[in-house]
Amino acid sequence: MKKLYFLILSATLLTAVGCSESDEPQQQLPQGHVITFEEAWFEPFVATNPYSGAAVTPDYVWYDQTTTLSSEPIFSTSYGYTYYGGGATVSGYTSSTFNDTFDYTQDLYFYQSASLASVVNHALVLYGNYEPEAVGAVDLRPVIFFADGVEREILAARIAPTCYFLQVADDGNAFSPALGEGDKIIVSATGFDAEGKVTGVSEFTLASYGDVVHNWRVWDLSALGAVERVQFNIVGGPTDEYGMSTPKYFALDDIVIGE
Repeated sequence: MKKLYFLILSATLLTAVGCSESDEPQQQLPQGHVITFEEAWFEPFVATNPYSGAAVTPDYVWYDQTTTLSSEPIFSTSYGYTYYGGGATVSGYTSSTFNDTFDYTQDLYFYQSASLASVVNHALVLYGNYEPEAVGAVDLRPVIFFADGVEREILAARIAPTCYFLQVADDGNAFSPALGEGDKIIVSATGFDAEGKVTGVSEFTLASYGDVVHNWRVWDLSALGAVERVQFNIVGGPTDEYGMSTPKYFALDDIVIGE
């Protein structure tokens, strides 16, 4: 069984990015059916390229055979061509380091410390957001849903940053400064029932100035209730007229479905 995580902090990790309670040992997941993305039926959906734009095509749709949980990529036409606009991609790319080699062409790498007692081989990397006030705003919020239309409880999941996200949050790049005083980046999950009505909302602070999450943390999603689909958003941090400038990525694993 994977998924028992005991984080041993090292001096190197502590100095890499401002850290605090985000790097304490992991909480336990609630009881339920856990989608680990290690199941055999996910193998055909694991990305074979670390760049989501090259790994994902319009017919890329992963599917969990036990619960029917699924997702579809978001494509958007702009600047005269079609490009990958967002979604949730099954990735097997992971790294215990992050630096300026991690850019958009390496966006499917999720981060985990080499000091973890056990590692995650596969996880979802989610990309995209929606900020209606931004210039040229396009709704690219990733969605997961139960393909059979049956409402189920999603009790929790593990959440972690990606290497590209961490590199920019810590050091900045040509497109975005590093996180500054007062900056905070929040991931939200909004649940919807089969009739499209909102069932609940849950938020998780992925990063704030001096306190950036490392490795896998348990995100309590029980406030969503019974859902047919969940829509995610990531907002905050340094912004410009086009909205959030920090890369709009995070990773999910061990999605717990109520039984």
